[in-house]
Amino acid sequence: MAKRARLWLILILALAAGVAYVQFSKTRHTASGVPIFEGSRDDIQQVVIERGGERVELRLDGDVWRLVDHDSLEVREAPIDNLFDRVLKVERTTLMTRSADRWNVYSVDDSAGIRLSVRNAGGAELAAFVFGQSRQDWSKNYVRLGSDRPVYLTNNNITYYLNATPDFWGRKPEPAVADTTGPDIDVGAPAPSATPPASPVLIDTKRDTSGPLELDLNIEADTAKTQE
Repeated sequence: MAKRARLWLILILALAAGVAYVQFSKTRHTASGVPIFEGSRDDIQQVVIERGGERVELRLDGDVWRLVDHDSLEVREAPIDNLFDRVLKVERTTLMTRSADRWNVYSVDDSAGIRLSVRNAGGAELAAFVFGQSRQDWSKNYVRLGSDRPVYLTNNNITYYLNATPDFWGRKPEPAVADTTGPDIDVGAPAPSATPPASPVLIDTKRDTSGPLELDLNIEADTAKTQE
């Protein structure tokens, strides 16, 4: 009887150990809730994206982001915000592999991967990532950090925001609009007259006007005509 009890106890301990090992293995392969970049946004002054043979570089000039070698384009705010708020905040979750030989399976090798590098003002690399598209779940990606071998599954698909064409990040500045407004009009000023001004009256100053003014009026003649 005691022997049978010991066998059951050994069996129960073995099952408990097996369950614990399985749980440990799952935990060991999962890094849920860990952002791929945990540094400060203020430290990032340069961004380089390489994808499908194309390359784009952005640099922070004061408070304005500019496209290197594309001075005619004005960088839009929306793609920059998506880079910091979505791409760099995406979380790595399940560990898919630790073998570099399987990078091509997850599209994070040098030929198929989307490479992102963030740098400081001096050009020193703060972090680097290589992303790949999941073939099983299009709502998620694969990512490896820098030159590390492990490949993780992400909690969101962010590859759309990693376009390497200049037109995705910038646009041509809108032309300046000419000022079509007329000069300011003084509302209190009198309106201009539609009739031309009267000709000035010329006075002959050479005549002697010192005496009394004489009017050549034939009063008697006018009176006679009235009486008639």
